[in-house]
Amino acid sequence: MRTTLFLFLLLPALANGQRLSYRWLNQPCAQVINCDSGCTACNMPETEGALLVGTNLAKVGVDVCPHPVTVADNALYTYGWPAVPDDQHVLLLSGLVMQPVELDSVVIHHGRASDGPALLRIGLSINGAPAITVAEELVVEGMGTTVLTGLGTVAAADGNAMGMYQLVLQPFQGQGGSWTLDEVRIAAGPAPVTGITELAPGSVPGAPRFDLLGRPAPRYDANGVFIDRYKRVRVR
Repeated sequence: MRTTLFLFLLLPALANGQRLSYRWLNQPCAQVINCDSGCTACNMPETEGALLVGTNLAKVGVDVCPHPVTVADNALYTYGWPAVPDDQHVLLLSGLVMQPVELDSVVIHHGRASDGPALLRIGLSINGAPAITVAEELVVEGMGTTVLTGLGTVAAADGNAMGMYQLVLQPFQGQGGSWTLDEVRIAAGPAPVTGITELAPGSVPGAPRFDLLGRPAPRYDANGVFIDRYKRVRVR
């Protein structure tokens, strides 16, 4: 009985959640990444849910080459990282949100060669704003996992139908060796809706408008919160 109740309570959360998984498998898809000495890998995420739409990984100023780690499963070997991070050497993972979401977690499975970058800077940009550094993590020799949680809310900016996020990955402080990226998983859930929703002008045709002192207000909407039926309260 307790198990049944637990599953009943858990199902809505699973149904409303979302996960994007970048694994760069050796299979055809809409976007692929390849190199002269490596394999061809699918450069699109696997999607679970309907909140996020993920795009392909983009590279700036570095070389990326997929190599198999297991059968049909590749990791990205990347080269050309500077000693000090800069905007000319980055990997970018971008996506769109259909409704306000909380970025619950980002899991990165990665590592380095013995002379590869020792540190990884992770940035997050929301709706095209400059990226904010959310973590700087040690990169282990071989492979390890970095887990980030509670990265905040992504929602559409005013006038836009969708919100946008972008993860910025910047390994640095190496001696010319490679940084390996095997998998990235992004998990999100619906953001709680708070505050007062602004009502559209004319939602109650012909309703009189008054300011906070009871005086008739002009028939023009300004920025603020309006309450209809018999009065509208204009917040200045």
